[in-house]
Amino acid sequence: MKFQQSLLNYISTSLITMNETVSIAESVTSGLIQLAFSQMPNAKLFYKGGITTFTVPEKINFLNINRIEVEGNGFETQKMANTMAIKVA
Repeated sequence: MKFQQSLLNYISTSLITMNETVSIAESVTSGLIQLAFSQMPNAKLFYKGGITTFTVPEKINFLNINRIEVEGNGFETQKMANTMAIKVA
């Protein structure tokens, strides 16, 4: 997979400059965002890693997301994305 190198460079430089780090929780993107971050210059300085949880049992087991929350709010929603982001952090 080929990524837009100028965008990867911009993100990398910005995170390093701001002294920020990133962890990623993915679902429908199936690891693509993690792949992109791993290809950024100096990724080891800001990219902490990630997890891909595609199904509900994995979201529950690996991200400790409440089953009732998943079933009540839907599988792929903004609220689920927010919850996954908080849990991976």
